[in-house]
Amino acid sequence: MVSEVPADVEKTLQKKIEEHNEKNPQDSQKATLGMLKAVWRRGAGAYSIGTPGKRGMARPQWAMARVNAFLNILAGNRSGYDKDYKQDNDLLPKGHPKHSEAKMSKLIFASEDQRLVVGPAMIPNIEILRKDEDTGESYYVRFSAETISKIAEKFMRELRNANTNVQHDQEDPANSYVKETWIVETEDDKANTKYGLDVPVGTWMVAMRVAPAVWPKVKSGELNGFSIEGNFMSKKDYEQYQKDRQLYDRVVKILKSV
Repeated sequence: MVSEVPADVEKTLQKKIEEHNEKNPQDSQKATLGMLKAVWRRGAGAYSIGTPGKRGMARPQWAMARVNAFLNILAGNRSGYDKDYKQDNDLLPKGHPKHSEAKMSKLIFASEDQRLVVGPAMIPNIEILRKDEDTGESYYVRFSAETISKIAEKFMRELRNANTNVQHDQEDPANSYVKETWIVETEDDKANTKYGLDVPVGTWMVAMRVAPAVWPKVKSGELNGFSIEGNFMSKKDYEQYQKDRQLYDRVVKILKSV
């Protein structure tokens, strides 16, 4: 993982920002240094597992190509980048139509008469900002399509489709229930073709029947998306787990050599 952006690269990024923002002054299309540095770092980090056909490129070139593709999306261009490139959509400004959060917070009114709404519960490979409660340090977590599939299966296996509340408040039950749930397996899944959501393969979709008392909040936009609760390992606990695992592996290796 590349954590530092070289000074010459940062200078190039700053120049790109000035040129881009001059042509795209709207807040929903403006680029920032933090935004492009994040894209560049991700590109540099992904170089080792990049497409073999592009191996003629050096790591900095590979990373900068990802920045250029991101700027094309940011500007709203319909060409100049791979249509499957969605890994950095979470870095787009909140007002941008392709921003990942816009997809996560979009509910489709499948049937107003029946108080039925449809939307994504989890989208794969989106970096979600979290903050360590002890240190205040910010970090990102993300879930692969495989992990999301396991979470969705566990959700159904444990019959949690009626365990709903408002804004993660256990004292404020929503009294609604999940009527249908599925994993998007192809690009022409009904999530995209029927409901027009434009979500990637691996997305966990949910259709929910909303209780009459909660329905006005959904209609007004006060409640506009699904959010899955769960007990996940904190960053500190995960780092300790890694240390313990390394120690365990060394002990096993020593015992096998005896």
